[in-house]
Amino acid sequence: TAWLQLVSQDCLFFKVSCSTSEFRSEGDYLLGGLFALHEIDRVTPVFTPETTECFCSISSKTHFNYMFAVEEINNSTTLLPNVSLGYEIFDHCSNTGNFHSVLSFLSNNGSIRPKEKLNNYQPKVIALAGPYGSSRTITVAPLITMDLIPMVNYGAASYELSNKIQYPSFVRTIPSNKDLIEMIIHLIRWFGWNWVAFLGSQDDYSTDGLKLFNKYINNTGICLAYQEGLSLNANYSLTLRKIDKLNINVIVIFALKEYASKIIKAAIANNIQEKVWIASHSWAMNQQLPREPGIRKIGTIIGIADRLLSLPRFNEFVFNKAKGTADAGHNDKAVSDVQNKNETCNQDCDYCSLMTAEDIINESPTNSFAVYSAIYTIAHALHKVLQCDMNECHKNITVKPYMVINFNNTFSCSLKVPFSNCSVECKAGYSRQPEGFHSCCFTCKKCPRNRDPYTCFPCAESEWSDEGSTTCKTRSVVYPQFTEIPSIIVMISTACLIILLFAIFCLFAYNYDTPVVKSAGGSMCFLMLASLILSSVSVLFFFEKPTSLFCLLRNAIFTFFFTVCISCLTVRSFQIVCVFKMAAQFPKVYSLWVKHNGQWLFIAFSSFVHLISCVVWMTVNPIKAIADSWTFNDQIMLICEIGNTITLIIVMFISWFLGFLCLLFSYMGRDLPKNYNEAKSITFSLILYYLTWIAYFTVYLSIKSKYIVILNAVAQISSINGILFSHFIPKSYIIIFQPQKNTPTYFQTSIQNYTQTISRCGSAVLYV
Repeated sequence: TAWLQLVSQDCLFFKVSCSTSEFRSEGDYLLGGLFALHEIDRVTPVFTPETTECFCSISSKTHFNYMFAVEEINNSTTLLPNVSLGYEIFDHCSNTGNFHSVLSFLSNNGSIRPKEKLNNYQPKVIALAGPYGSSRTITVAPLITMDLIPMVNYGAASYELSNKIQYPSFVRTIPSNKDLIEMIIHLIRWFGWNWVAFLGSQDDYSTDGLKLFNKYINNTGICLAYQEGLSLNANYSLTLRKIDKLNINVIVIFALKEYASKIIKAAIANNIQEKVWIASHSWAMNQQLPREPGIRKIGTIIGIADRLLSLPRFNEFVFNKAKGTADAGHNDKAVSDVQNKNETCNQDCDYCSLMTAEDIINESPTNSFAVYSAIYTIAHALHKVLQCDMNECHKNITVKPYMVINFNNTFSCSLKVPFSNCSVECKAGYSRQPEGFHSCCFTCKKCPRNRDPYTCFPCAESEWSDEGSTTCKTRSVVYPQFTEIPSIIVMISTACLIILLFAIFCLFAYNYDTPVVKSAGGSMCFLMLASLILSSVSVLFFFEKPTSLFCLLRNAIFTFFFTVCISCLTVRSFQIVCVFKMAAQFPKVYSLWVKHNGQWLFIAFSSFVHLISCVVWMTVNPIKAIADSWTFNDQIMLICEIGNTITLIIVMFISWFLGFLCLLFSYMGRDLPKNYNEAKSITFSLILYYLTWIAYFTVYLSIKSKYIVILNAVAQISSINGILFSHFIPKSYIIIFQPQKNTPTYFQTSIQNYTQTISRCGSAVLYV
């Protein structure tokens, strides 16, 4: 095609006019190099193919690092022994002036064959280093990487170039914009800033950096208060005044050095003071700006740059090279002038003969090591492909560019910290109330309890905080444990109580036929003692972590069996009154009572009714263990619910009503014979029972504590002890220590004395 012919003509031109260039060196394997030896005077839109003129030096040091690295590798006896590297360097000052050099690198004997198989195609160069700048690189990279020619870049940071699908053979020896932006964000967060500006230039490098910055500040608390991409002709003073008016004290300048230089000079001219300027990699090592008068007034400049490493023998190399260039320049100047006026091959350096070695050595070292590393990266990959050892390489191996793609990418960055936040951070215990568009702008409002800072969201249910606190603390989970002193005391008391009840049970069983046992109730005594023992067992379920089963047992067991005991006391009191006072007046009623075992029927009926009420209490709204998280801020109490209130009242009413009947009957028999008069003991035990539970419910409703559970257990023990010590202990004392009172004669005498003062109730003595 015409395009291919044009390429051939251009490459032929290269072959003829550039062969003697000082930027070319022969070798077994040729490396390409693209370096910005000049810069363009101004950027203008180009709509037709034309040459762009380049003026002035932008950097002459980087290509010296390139040549130095090649010479050092060729002099090495271990890296590529018996193999030499050649190079060809082209000036890369503009995008439109690049294609001649790139097409030259791609050519083979002056021509390019599209869609040639990789195994059959051998371009001029084995790998390429450069160019400098993201835009310049993005322009030519597709041409290089489509044939998998290794492109080892030393000065293009755009993260877009990390896309291996688009740029499969592209690698670099500098950090990508992603790494740089992450470092800048880390720096901003380290100093606690959140109100920043981002200034860039209108190119791929800055656009890519701004996109990444906006992406990675999400969820960091950093607000981008101002952003702008500047052109070389922009009003820099106006931009800086806007930033100053917004009280932004941290400014990220992510731009090429010519733009950064204009921004810093404008800041000096506009008397912008006490700012923090974060310099991107592209201008962090600029050596001219630190010499600008008044630069110290603008604040602090923090640069993100590569680690600087000195290259041994580089200065000596530069001195030798500069001297040789100057000599050649005097001899060939006339010829060179003629060629440069007629043709442009991007290998012309008018100023090279005018520069001294000191000028080159003292230039900015920004990309020096990156260039040096790029050449060594290629050399090490070639070392591997040629299967080199310490003595030689296998030169018989045919090396294709795609074989050399075996790289590893090859960084570092303190001042009185200035303030750069939209709002002063809230004090501990105050929440942020947003103001305006940015989340970094807010007023402060005091938090209520159980809130976190900034938003006052509630703490989790398992956490708590005081009013005005900035953190949530873990709540302690509390319940009575076996190892606590109050628990130990209650359990020991319960154990002693159960042992004592068992002992009395055995004592009464052994003395069953004696008058004292019969006057105490006879066989009914054993039901009462058994009920008290079972009631005592319920106390053991009050300790350790409560469960629904424990909650059921600790209440139901005591409530039912203690009510059985009270029903026995009630019927016992009624029966004694009936024998002594009512039998004579209502003989038929009394006869039926005795004949049909009225006392047992009453106990069975009252116990059955109470059992039904207990079952309803436990099933209508089952008692279960719950976590009380509302009573205390710092605690979660594990407690048992009381169940349905109405059914609970019914259960309690039955017990208390039986107790009331018992008190009534005991009062009616207050003047009975001494051996049968139990009014005082029953009254004492039942009044103690009532007072104990009234006290418990009063405390329960007024005070919340984990020890309320232990108080519940104490109330149960107190109720049991009231009956034990008022009813059974006195009779046990007579059995053991006063056996003379435990005789029929003694009881007969007591009854006779009663009948002498009270009307006769009956002639027979019944031991019921």
